[in-house]
Amino acid sequence: MNGWLQAEKEKKYTEKYKRMKNKVITSLILFIGLSIHAQIYTFDYKINFNSYNEKTKVSTNESSYLINSKNPLYEMHIFEKNGRLCDYENKTLRYISYNKVNNIYQFYSYQRKLMLGNDKLIDHIVVNEIAKNHYSIKCFPKKANKNAKLEIIVKLKAADEDLIRFYYLDVSYDMKNELIGRLKEKLNGNYNYIIESFSVNYRKNDTKSNSYITSAEKVNLKIMPQ
Repeated sequence: MNGWLQAEKEKKYTEKYKRMKNKVITSLILFIGLSIHAQIYTFDYKINFNSYNEKTKVSTNESSYLINSKNPLYEMHIFEKNGRLCDYENKTLRYISYNKVNNIYQFYSYQRKLMLGNDKLIDHIVVNEIAKNHYSIKCFPKKANKNAKLEIIVKLKAADEDLIRFYYLDVSYDMKNELIGRLKEKLNGNYNYIIESFSVNYRKNDTKSNSYITSAEKVNLKIMPQ
């Protein structure tokens, strides 16, 4: 009888051990799977810039813009104590807090869907060189229209690689790419520039703004949302 009880105990222990082992293996597989598929964002340039109102000349936005020079599908806009990471591929907007002293990026526990927009009022874009590395970009509702809805004056500066980004422009992601694409058509295949400054005139409400880079630095930053 004692032998039978001992055998039953060993059997139960073996089954319990197997269940625990299976749970551990399952958890490990899930963890590895999540780690593999977790989005890791890498940035190699930090662009510090300032924007100001055309009429008052008062600064309206001193902040930083983090990019991956090889991957334009995401970017991070950093203010004094917080910021936003725009993931255009997954259409996700993630919020972060930022400690400037310790250079610590901490994601909030929430995110929301990123609305990309489509800029239906712009259908025709004209780019002209007005001086060396200086360009005028005019956006019209239709090709036949004479009055531009949006006008941008861009000044480029030579860079080590392609850093052409509109770091502060109130248009959709697709429209930014369209503007950059049309601008690059004028550069004869050499895209190693950064937008040093640009002025914008939103004709629909007669709002004018200016933005210019205060510094641009190489970084090596990798972050993964919680």
